[in-house]
Amino acid sequence: MESVTESKQTTPGSLAYTLSGLSLLFAILCAVWTYIAWLSNSSILDFARLHLFLTHHGDVLTSLGAFSSGLATILLAHELGHALMAQNEFDGPPLWLPAPGLILPSLGGVQTTQTPLALKHPGWHALLGPLLGVVASLCCLLIGQLILLDTPYILKIDFSSQALLIQLLGQFGLGLELNALQVAGWMGLLLSGLQLLPIGATDGGQVLRTLLPGLHLPVSLMTLVALTLFAFSLPMKVAMTWWVWAGFSVLHLFGNPVKASQTQRGLGSQLVLVSLWLPLVIGITQVTHLAIPEPVIPEADVSRKVEL
Repeated sequence: MESVTESKQTTPGSLAYTLSGLSLLFAILCAVWTYIAWLSNSSILDFARLHLFLTHHGDVLTSLGAFSSGLATILLAHELGHALMAQNEFDGPPLWLPAPGLILPSLGGVQTTQTPLALKHPGWHALLGPLLGVVASLCCLLIGQLILLDTPYILKIDFSSQALLIQLLGQFGLGLELNALQVAGWMGLLLSGLQLLPIGATDGGQVLRTLLPGLHLPVSLMTLVALTLFAFSLPMKVAMTWWVWAGFSVLHLFGNPVKASQTQRGLGSQLVLVSLWLPLVIGITQVTHLAIPEPVIPEADVSRKVEL
């Protein structure tokens, strides 16, 4: 039985952490920018309207702070999950890639490595990141019930959806209206769900590579085609974000940051891995296109027609 030789990585210096922190800050700022456009029901590039909204709604800063704090916590929890399974490998802090869309931001943490990581449990390394991200997202959704109760800056989610996860959240008392922290939790579910899709080097792709390496490429291509067709089936205002994700997924086809282990894998571990991964993929992807929150804040003096 062939063993895997692990390649140690050079310990990253302060520059790597500085770049990671700056890129995370930039990603959060892009998310906040998109969130303001979401609240004001305007295009993300309509600078005049966004400025007018902030001018008339100065008290929105508290909500923006809660939103950004929740989203940062979710993203960091995701990367912490990967770090917990990295064992003695140290691949450095992640770089965060912001790609805001018209409705939702596209955010991703990319681990920078000199060589593919040789891990003893690559499937669990991939899954634990989005799993902790989902846990942090659910915490934001539930804790949001206790804070920001009097904020006017809310979004309404459609609980008439038949998506199983939506129904489960409703059973835990999640209301129809989401405040800023809860929106961060909902967005965290979306980001985790997209990372769990089996495309190339995404977290879901790494799980699939571990379980069924022979099916990794064809399943990746089929999932990418399905995601692209879904994006082009949506109205332009919503589809732009999904086009960004489809393009981002194409890049995942050309990377493999984790080297598949050649050691024997137990059937029990594989079954547990599948039983966690598949329900997450199926449940969360239903939410992403069946229950997109809509702003319900009164527009006040913000006109849809802004003189430029």
